[in-house]
Amino acid sequence: MNGRFTPESGAKGEPYTAQPTAPSREQAKARVDDALCIRWFGPDSLCFESKLTEARLRIGREPGNDLVLRGTEVSRNHAEITKKSGEFSIVDVGSRNGVLVNGSLARCAVLQEGLVLRLGDWIGVIGRGASGNFYEVAPRLWGSAELERALRPLRLAARSPLNLIISGETGTGKELVARAVFEWSGLSGAFVPVNCAALSESILETELFGHVRGAFTGAATDRLGHLRESDGGLLFLDEIGELSLLSQAKLLRVLQEKEVTPVGTSKRIPLRLRVIAATHRDLHQMVDAGAFRIDLLTRLEGLLVRLPPLKDRREDVLPMFLAFVGSGLDGKVPALTPELSMTLALHDWPGNVRELKQLADRAAVLHSEKPIWGLSEVDPQPSRRSRVSPVEAAPEPTNRVTASRKRVDRHELMAALAASGGVVVQAARALRMSKQTLYRQLDEHAIDVKLYRDPKR
Repeated sequence: MNGRFTPESGAKGEPYTAQPTAPSREQAKARVDDALCIRWFGPDSLCFESKLTEARLRIGREPGNDLVLRGTEVSRNHAEITKKSGEFSIVDVGSRNGVLVNGSLARCAVLQEGLVLRLGDWIGVIGRGASGNFYEVAPRLWGSAELERALRPLRLAARSPLNLIISGETGTGKELVARAVFEWSGLSGAFVPVNCAALSESILETELFGHVRGAFTGAATDRLGHLRESDGGLLFLDEIGELSLLSQAKLLRVLQEKEVTPVGTSKRIPLRLRVIAATHRDLHQMVDAGAFRIDLLTRLEGLLVRLPPLKDRREDVLPMFLAFVGSGLDGKVPALTPELSMTLALHDWPGNVRELKQLADRAAVLHSEKPIWGLSEVDPQPSRRSRVSPVEAAPEPTNRVTASRKRVDRHELMAALAASGGVVVQAARALRMSKQTLYRQLDEHAIDVKLYRDPKR
């Protein structure tokens, strides 16, 4: 299922098509399961996904392969993915340019969620979940299975009276998630965002509780305050962990009594109050340290949801980058070089989605006329590059002599045997060593080949 990436093109239900912003519970559940899948990005921004369900998947340029990857850098028969004892492994079957796992050459490797593969012109990012689609999981929030899993509890709780806490690193989109919950909730009032980090002791009561005319010098008119502005709607308290203990006590009283007393009057005004708090801190650790009130946390934590950082959903990085670029270039999407695609997929993204969007917006402004982008056009700061290590990967041997003498570790031997179904000749070819050398190393590691043999082969 191939196609050029366009963020909002294609028929409903096809890959990379915007889905309804609030799918039914059954639709949301159907999009998420535990199967490994690979999201592939290739020449001219072609992209598709393959779900790993079969025991064997042969990959190469020739039509006879199970997965055909067109491209000048892909060998006729490039690699093979096999399943053994519940694990999938990828083995280089003698390709010209090798198989890269997290940026390093690997003869074979056990596949895990989050790994980034490169086969010639193609980049494959391993994720988990059956959705296969990159779509609008929530209003203005794009992603796939990992984000859907995180948001599902909020979707279910949206119409309940529960107060919510959204936890996540800076830049993960906590306010956008809160706005999505508000849209799902059906509340008739307003969505009122408040930056708690900007509320000093001197202005907190005025900002939150409001005041009456003449309450203090400069109070020329009445002011509702954020609490009354959100009456019947939703109050979003961003960075709740930045409030002082005194401010926390004042907020707690309002949540307990569900009424507010504006500055300058003794009149109590009832509130229909629902709160979503957000923080990048661990509030439970703050409670243990005496920096956050346990009674306030109990009031707020009707449900706690943690948003995954971008580095934990690497399969979304490239389609999200292209979606941001497309929005800045009137739908035009440039082709990305394999080097750039791999760099973006492996980057740590300490600023998360916010950092990715800024990078895309900057590139769209500076390089809109270029049809192909490489590292000279888009390059995250090298100091922030991911330090993810390849799993059971080994460097390419320089010649046949060094290959026959090269020692590999136990895990790599086991992965090669699992991929070949216990066929020693195939395992030796994948490891680029002689059959005799392989047998010797198997003996040294006390590995029984019979345990890996498929009775059907």
